[in-house]
Amino acid sequence: MKATTVRNLRVIFKYKFEIFINIGWLILDIIAFSLLGHIVESTSVDLEYSLRDFLLVGVFFWAFFGKSYDDTVNCIPEEASRGTLGFLLTNNVSFVTLLTARAAASSIISAVVAICIIFPILALLDVLQLQLQWLLLAMVIFFLCWLFMLGVSLLVSSVNVLFKRIGLFSALFLWALKILSGYFFPVEALDDFVPGLSFMAMSLPTSAGLQLIRWVLILGAPPPEMMWNALTSLLIGTTIVMVAAIITLKQMEKIAAKVGTLEFY
Repeated sequence: MKATTVRNLRVIFKYKFEIFINIGWLILDIIAFSLLGHIVESTSVDLEYSLRDFLLVGVFFWAFFGKSYDDTVNCIPEEASRGTLGFLLTNNVSFVTLLTARAAASSIISAVVAICIIFPILALLDVLQLQLQWLLLAMVIFFLCWLFMLGVSLLVSSVNVLFKRIGLFSALFLWALKILSGYFFPVEALDDFVPGLSFMAMSLPTSAGLQLIRWVLILGAPPPEMMWNALTSLLIGTTIVMVAAIITLKQMEKIAAKVGTLEFY
C-alpha cells in the first residue's frame, strides 16, 4: 500500500503542468464565487452568514475531494493505457489497493493546495472564525468525507472494470453530490423542487460534512443540537458506502475475470 501510494505520487509529479492548471481553476472558482456572492447578496437570502462566505467555504471543502475523485475513477483506464495494469494485477495489487493508493496520492496534493492556497485567501477575506478547540472536529469531518468519496470512487470505478469508457458517468456522480451538498446554494432550497429532498440530501456525508465545516469555519462553532445529527449522518453514510463499494468492486472484478473483460486491458 505504501509503495503503491509513493509510486502514484511520483506519477503525479511527472505532470506538474496539470497541478498548476488545477490551481488556476481553483483560483478562478474563488474569483467567480466571490463576484457571485457580492451580486446575489443584494437579494434576501436566509443564511446565518454572508452568501460570499457560504460559497467560498464550499470551494475550500470540495478542493479536497474533486480532483482526487477524478484521478481515482480515471485510474484504471490510465494504467491500462500505460500498459501497466496487467503488471500490477499479476503482482497481487488488487483493484481496491490500486484505487485507494491513487486516491491517497491525489488527496495529498489536493490537501496541500487547499490548505496552502485557498485557506490563506479565506483568512485574508476575513471569512474564517475557526476556534482551536474545533480543529480536531474539522479534521475528523474531512477524513470521514474523504472515506465517503473514496467509497463513491470505488463504486464508479467498478463500472470501469467491465467497461473501458464510461463517458460522463463519473462526472454525473460528482456534480450530483456537489448539488446535493449545498455547494451552489443552501440545501433547504431543494425543497422548492421536491418537498423533503433537503432532509434526504443531509443524510449524505458530504452534505452533512459541508454543513459542519461551514459552521466551524464561518461561525466558529456548530450548533450543539444539530452537530450530533450531522455527525451521525457522516458516520453511518460513510460506513455503508465504503462496505458497499468494496463488496461491489470485488464482485465486479470476479465477473470481469469470468467474461474476460480484464484481458481487453
